[in-house]
Amino acid sequence: MLADLKFALRQLRKSPGFTLTAVLTLALGIGATTAIFTLTDSILLKPLRFPQQSRLVRIGYGGSVEATFPKGWIRALGEHSQAFASISAFGPDAQSNIGDQGSPDRVFGAQVMVNALDTLGIQPAVGRFFSSDDAIAGHDPVVVLGYGYWRQRFAADHGVIGHTVRIDGIDRRIVGVMPAGVRFPYANTQFLTPVTFRGGDPIDPWNNFDLHGFGRLKPGVVPLQAQAELRSLQKVLLPMFPWIMPSDWASDIGVVPLLQSEVGSVRSMLLLLFSAVGLILLIACANVAGLMLARASSREREIAVRGALGATPGRLIRQILSESVVLGALAGVAGLLAAVAGLQTLISLLPSNTPRISEISMHWPVFLFAAAASLLTGLLFGLIPALKMSSPRLTEALHAGSRSVTGKPGQFRISTGLVIAQIALSVIVISAAGLMLHTLWDLSQVDPGFRTSRIVTAQVSLDENTCPDPHITPGAPAPGRCQAFFKSLLDRLQGLPGEESVALTGTLPLQGQLGSYVYDAQGHPRDARQGALLATGRVVSPSYFSTLGMNLVRGRLLDAQDASGVSHAVVINQHMAEHLWPHQDPVGMHLINVMDEPRPAEWLPSLSSIIVGVVSNTRDGTLAAPFGDEAYFPMTG
Repeated sequence: MLADLKFALRQLRKSPGFTLTAVLTLALGIGATTAIFTLTDSILLKPLRFPQQSRLVRIGYGGSVEATFPKGWIRALGEHSQAFASISAFGPDAQSNIGDQGSPDRVFGAQVMVNALDTLGIQPAVGRFFSSDDAIAGHDPVVVLGYGYWRQRFAADHGVIGHTVRIDGIDRRIVGVMPAGVRFPYANTQFLTPVTFRGGDPIDPWNNFDLHGFGRLKPGVVPLQAQAELRSLQKVLLPMFPWIMPSDWASDIGVVPLLQSEVGSVRSMLLLLFSAVGLILLIACANVAGLMLARASSREREIAVRGALGATPGRLIRQILSESVVLGALAGVAGLLAAVAGLQTLISLLPSNTPRISEISMHWPVFLFAAAASLLTGLLFGLIPALKMSSPRLTEALHAGSRSVTGKPGQFRISTGLVIAQIALSVIVISAAGLMLHTLWDLSQVDPGFRTSRIVTAQVSLDENTCPDPHITPGAPAPGRCQAFFKSLLDRLQGLPGEESVALTGTLPLQGQLGSYVYDAQGHPRDARQGALLATGRVVSPSYFSTLGMNLVRGRLLDAQDASGVSHAVVINQHMAEHLWPHQDPVGMHLINVMDEPRPAEWLPSLSSIIVGVVSNTRDGTLAAPFGDEAYFPMTG
């Protein structure tokens, strides 16, 4: 074998043009395949940093693991379940101010149930995690720091435990630090605070549906068993709500393995990319196989002499395959270097919310894959020439020139087959790329319903002591101090040089804030056990519609008087008007937020919002999604 490899290297040195062409062709395919495999392995295949991750599952309903629950529901599930060793939850990703008011850090944090980190089965790098006492509202406020933020802000000082840090105007005592490499519940989470319960308050555990559930199964329990138990518990726990809930709420509650829930959104994309680069590698193999076949045909006399001297067909195959394996190895090294050089560029092209994007790196499975791809590639493109040349027609090869031998009828059938294979594979890749470009073009032609040119956005959030209720109900009076700040901000921003218009809103379009307004509508009575209506609720300044270029369809827009909170005005979109009142004028109709007030016997102005106008539709969620119901409430204060 060593002699064959040495001979192969000598042969390749004699044909530098052929060698360079073959290596570069294969390196393109191997490099692209290795780079995409790195993404696939890091995101889809690499285990999470939690022990026995196969027992960790996400809990959701309605076919989505992003469905949210109230904290009372999560606690009740944990108390009644027999299939789970532990059930916990985490809240939304939110920005906070850490430090003094003069120069605070703006970082992301999240609330978690006090048993969340124990459910994951991890141990703190320093200190401890939350205890049951930390779940009591009014108890000593505590915080667990992320490992990266601990090293960045506190220089990995172990003595930080017990010290206080000011988060959104609240002094919290540092009790622990997350272990290195663990990013939970989001990739950018820098600190965790506990979800708390107010003792003696029957409404507190149930009024906010903002927690994502997850749990650890008991040994031997499979997800389907756990799902069946949760669905049986739904009817048992539903009466715990302090108000009547629809009987079908969370009736389809289900579980999904934790890793699958994290990567589900990009799984199909990565598999499609991996399939595409795999086809490109096959095209490269067919290309190089054609080159090898042409080159081998010119060596028929040499092969014939070796056969005449006693070389067996197996020996000849091994010799020819040794050249292809050496070519594959050289191409593998070049492809791996290209993959390493281009990986960071590839990562920068990914969306910032790509799951596990911070964990993408090359490690030993990637190098094993590159080595295996190089070996298999060498065998694949070298096999056809080796089989063809292993049994040469000795008499013809020795008594005729290579030109007469290669020019006989049928001699080019294999080469023709390789060309056909390349064309077929290329058509598949080009067709798939064309379909994706067509989809992208269609999406680019979708009207989002608002002006997109010359529009810039900025996010501004205040401390909890300024805005004490982070879950402000749309349409309800907001804390005066918070609104005073935003009114002052809006006044100061208006009229800046180069600015045409400025507005404020709680959530921007296309951010997927769906179903945030739960309401009843005038003229649409429902049974007490029926679910209320859902719409996207936005709190906006009066200039919101003109800034985004939205058209008034009927009635009027919000004005300064509405911002005073006296009129209880609301503007709805055209889709909502056609959905609720298809043959009526919606202006003058009333909406009531059922999460704020009990269902009234009549539509009282003090409890309901009155529709004063209808505006054009805007898309929310994604451009591919249809229009939905939207209600716009004035910022009041």
